Amino acid sequence: MKDNGEAVRRFFRFLSSYKNLSEELHGYLLKTMKGKFCPGKEILFEHGDIFTDAVFVFSGYVGAYGFDEQGSRQLISIHSGGSLIVGRSFLLQSPSDLELVAMAGTYLLLIGHKEVMEVFERFEGTREMAVRIMADFAENGQMRLLLLRKEAGAVVLAFYRSHPELLGSGLLMDADLASYLLIGEQTLRNVRMKLLKQGKL
Repeated sequence: MKDNGEAVRRFFRFLSSYKNLSEELHGYLLKTMKGKFCPGKEILFEHGDIFTDAVFVFSGYVGAYGFDEQGSRQLISIHSGGSLIVGRSFLLQSPSDLELVAMAGTYLLLIGHKEVMEVFERFEGTREMAVRIMADFAENGQMRLLLLRKEAGAVVLAFYRSHPELLGSGLLMDADLASYLLIGEQTLRNVRMKLLKQGKL
């Protein structure tokens, strides 16, 4: 996608769902946001990096990984099309505890820290809008924990019903998905096979 117009319009509609915004901001975003297509799996920011860009997922998926004391990776969040990724590292320009990875076939819009700070200065109410977006993301993450309290079959079924395009796609390794769902890798495979045989997936 060489022309970012469609992607920026979608991003602008996403922002406008939180606050009525001016067409002047739309024009600013068209000038400053950069598109990025990831034909293969790609690390966007490594653990310890400073996130230099806020990331809007136009299509595809971006995973955020955390690390335990032994350095083992765990998938802690999945961002699908229509998601905005703005974290502490980006806002404070400090090293991140996370690693951000785009899955194959993902198309992103990026906007730098300087440009976002300019948006906050030039367009009234946008800083408060950003706080609301981040609060919604944090609450969604907390609600996900309620699902993980259920038995493995319900957890796996709910995941694939929310993300049916990931079933059999090879985009997400079983080890990563199992860590995300807080179940064993073999348990994931056994449950998924059972659900497929039952026609539930």
